[in-house]
Amino acid sequence: GEEGSYNEKVEVYVMCIQKTRRGASLGRADRKKSYKVCDTGILVGECLNTTEDGRVELGSVDGRFFGLNRNGHVRIVLDRNSDKKFIVMPVSFGHPSAADEDRSFVVRFVADAPLLVQELSNPPKLNVAMQKFCFGEKVIALRNVGTSQHRGTQGTETVLMKCMANRSLLFKIVRVDYLAGGGGTVLLYLIVNVKSLSQMDPSRRSEAISFSVEINCRGMVCR
Repeated sequence: GEEGSYNEKVEVYVMCIQKTRRGASLGRADRKKSYKVCDTGILVGECLNTTEDGRVELGSVDGRFFGLNRNGHVRIVLDRNSDKKFIVMPVSFGHPSAADEDRSFVVRFVADAPLLVQELSNPPKLNVAMQKFCFGEKVIALRNVGTSQHRGTQGTETVLMKCMANRSLLFKIVRVDYLAGGGGTVLLYLIVNVKSLSQMDPSRRSEAISFSVEINCRGMVCR
């Protein structure tokens, strides 16, 4: 028979949804708990390669943090003509729902075409994903992401401290802000120029470099 028409682009929404106390006033014993919202986010990375032991090599990583919101989402556009695969990595900072041993949030996929979702037995390391997210290139298909209150307001980088020698950077401390919805996440990175340190004259190289970072937070949910 005649084949039906289809779009070459597939639009996918990935949602992170946390639990609420809805239903507690109607007698739901399982909802009579002190639920507290966590700082959640969703990272999406390109899969470059998969090793024999199931480990994934990440390419570009993009995403959003949602702050102290019960839910949030990112939008991904897939190309049917491409064999590119994406890895969805939900992130949660803070404690889960009180007295809930099962889970603190759920991840939901909604697409306008059939979609195959598989769980990885050996997911990428979070520190590698976060570094690519903060300092690497972004996923082109994920540029239009999040809701209007999150879009275009995250990823601001501020250099808090840096050390130079002969016009070469030795190290610096960078703050990356991902604030949204009355809360959010602030990341601190120590970036060291190993090449410059190794090429320094040993007589000028310090035995140790010490510094301190003071963080001032306000509110009952700072952590």
